[in-house]
Amino acid sequence: MNTLWPPLALLETELFSPSDALIERWRSGVKLPADMQRALDADPESHARRSALETALSTDPAIAEAAPIPPVPPDLRALIRQRVASRQATFSRLPTPGQIVRIDEVRGPNGLLHWDLPRPLTVLLVESTATRQVWYGWLVMAESDYAGYWDLLLGSEDEPCDPLARMVQLWNPVHVYLPSVSRVLAQLTPNRLVAVRALAVDCATASEPDPAPAQPGRIVRRQVAGHWLHTGTPLGGPDDPRHAYQRLCHAYAAAVREPARLAHAQPTLAERLLSLLRKASEACSLALTTAPAPVMGEATTEIYRLGDWLELELHESPDEVGILTLRIRNLQATPCRVQIVRQGEVRRESVLEPHQDARILVEAAPSTELVLLDENGERLRWPLAE
Repeated sequence: MNTLWPPLALLETELFSPSDALIERWRSGVKLPADMQRALDADPESHARRSALETALSTDPAIAEAAPIPPVPPDLRALIRQRVASRQATFSRLPTPGQIVRIDEVRGPNGLLHWDLPRPLTVLLVESTATRQVWYGWLVMAESDYAGYWDLLLGSEDEPCDPLARMVQLWNPVHVYLPSVSRVLAQLTPNRLVAVRALAVDCATASEPDPAPAQPGRIVRRQVAGHWLHTGTPLGGPDDPRHAYQRLCHAYAAAVREPARLAHAQPTLAERLLSLLRKASEACSLALTTAPAPVMGEATTEIYRLGDWLELELHESPDEVGILTLRIRNLQATPCRVQIVRQGEVRRESVLEPHQDARILVEAAPSTELVLLDENGERLRWPLAE
C-alpha cells in the first residue's frame, strides 16, 4: 500500500487541535466561552504550545534575524505561485455556481459562533437554496493522496486556483451560509461544472463500485457522461486509510453546516415583517387574514388581506439584502394612499385608485414605516424593522 501524505494523525491534529489564534487569545487573557476555557486549561498539548509561543515572543529579534534563511524547496515555490495567482485573479464578488470559496470563521445569522477553526474550509458553490444567503455545494480539500472514487481532482484547467483546493468531495455535500465566506479561491468553467455535476449524479445513483481495484494514493482517468475526469480508486476494506480520512473530513465540515442550519431555522425577512404587520393590524382592529388561493395556477407566496380593505403580497429580493417588493391592491371603491416614512419624514407616497394594483419597493430599515391611509386619514402604521 502506498504511503499517503499527510499521515492521518498529523491531519487530525491540524484539523481539530486549537488554532494558533485561539492559543494567543488564551495566552493574552481574552475572555473565552467557559467550555473552551476549561478544555484549554486541561489540555497538556495546549499548555506546551502556549509555552512555545511565549518563548518565541520573548526571543531577542536580533537573534531571529541573524539566523540563516534556508532555500525554498521547488514544491513550495510552486504552491506559492498558485496562491499568488489566485489572489491576483479577478473573480465575481457575487456568489456564482462554480466558485470555490474559503471560510476562515464560523459566522451564523446572529454573528460569530464560538467555534475554533484551525484551518480554513473550502467549498464549491453549486446553487442557491430557498433559504436566503444559503447555497448548496460540496466540501473541497487539499489531501489528494486520499482521493476516492467520488473525489474529483482539480488540475491545470481549473487555474488560477489556490492550493487549498485540490479535490471536490462529491460524497460530502454541504450547505454554506454566505456571510461566513472570506474570499473566492477559484472559478470553475461552466463546462467543468457540468462534469462535476455528472460525477455527483453518478455518486448519488450508481451502485457501490467494486472494491477490488482499490489502490489508495493512485489517481485514475475515467469518463463520466462524456467527460474525462481524474479521481481516486474505489475504497477498499476496513484497513483502507481513506475510510478514516473521510470520517475526519465529514466531522470537520460540521463547522460549515452549523451556520447554514441556524440560517434555515431563522424566520425569513418577509415572515418577520408579516409578524410586525400582524401586531400593527391588531392594534388598530384590522384583521389580517390569508386570502383564498387563486383558482388557476399556483401562488408562489401567501396573499394576505387587511379586512376587506387591502390585499398584500411580499416578495424578497434574491440579490439585495433587506429589499422587498410589496404588491398591494385596493379592494375598496374609494382611493387610498401608501406612504414610506423614514425618521418621521414622508419619503415616498403612492395613491391607489379603487381596485388598483401597485408594486412598491420597500427597504426593511430602522426608523422606517409603511403608513396606510384611507379617505379619513391614517389607518395603519407598519414598522419595517424590529
